[in-house]
Amino acid sequence: MYRQLDSIENPVLPDTQGFINALLNDGFNKAAGYIGNSFEALTGVFGIDEALADTNYTALCLSGSGPCVFAAYSNECDANKALNILKVQNIEAYIATPAESGIEI
Repeated sequence: MYRQLDSIENPVLPDTQGFINALLNDGFNKAAGYIGNSFEALTGVFGIDEALADTNYTALCLSGSGPCVFAAYSNECDANKALNILKVQNIEAYIATPAESGIEI
């Protein structure tokens, strides 16, 4: 998979510093525009983007080199809508919320 990634001409690389600056200065909604993963050029996000198109996600991205995808939401109602859509399609899904240290599921 890495060999395939290396063979892509002009790959789109995530702007990590842009993400950090936006997160520090403008908040998560602005920073979400910088979230990306180079491996999506090879795999996409397995149709999850299409399934969740009407759920108002702030960001949706492949996590690592796959097969996990995450979506970020600004409210619990939209996150629950996404969870239900995925479960109906027999896709294992969870809601994780920020905690003071780590995450809670």
